[in-house]
Amino acid sequence: MEMETEYFECQCDCSEHVLRFVIDPDSGDVWSEVYLNHWHPWYQRLWIAIKYVCGRKSRYGAFDCTMLRLEDYPRFNSMLDRSAAILQASRGALK
Repeated sequence: MEMETEYFECQCDCSEHVLRFVIDPDSGDVWSEVYLNHWHPWYQRLWIAIKYVCGRKSRYGAFDCTMLRLEDYPRFNSMLDRSAAILQASRGALK
């Protein structure tokens, strides 16, 4: 079966705040994909990556946020319900 994909945009309408969810129709697993900003020049991003690999953490973190739109809540819940149904069916088949 083909993977099912859902996109959710942020309330702020910024194209960088789009979430992509992928549901595996066989296992019910859900993956989330997030756009990562790259506003620093390549050499600063390389330095940040080296510090990350060495275990140094930024006190500000390396994250952003996305606020779901009110009209997307039913679609988001439906996606999670479909995933839960697949998971329950696959676990029931194992018993």
